[in-house]
Amino acid sequence: MSDNKVSVNLEHLRSAVQQQRVNDEQAAYVYWQKQVEAGVMLDSQKNRDAVIAYLSEHNQLPSVATIQAALMELHETLEKPEVLGTLPNGEKQLPIDASESEMKRASVQQLRDLSARRFEGKSRPAGSFGGRF
Repeated sequence: MSDNKVSVNLEHLRSAVQQQRVNDEQAAYVYWQKQVEAGVMLDSQKNRDAVIAYLSEHNQLPSVATIQAALMELHETLEKPEVLGTLPNGEKQLPIDASESEMKRASVQQLRDLSARRFEGKSRPAGSFGGRF
């Protein structure tokens, strides 16, 4: 085979590999978004950084398979969405980080529940032995 044909074949191969990387990365992003929408984890900077670090440590490029592996390995440490319950009166709980406007629209029962979950109005012992320094 002539040098010219080898050069053309190598360039074609490089182009195909580059296109596959782009396709893999796009598919990984779509998979990530589906996991977020399914409530598996939050789309947070902490989670993205953890997955990127995992891929880097394992010398892997983003793909559906590598993202799946990272999510399985990191499952316990990933930030997950808050699961809101239903109050006895049938109303939904407010998120722990409810905004001021959400709280203004909330019922008294929702506000009391939120306050209790935030431990507002309760003193907590300082330090591991309950003492103050």
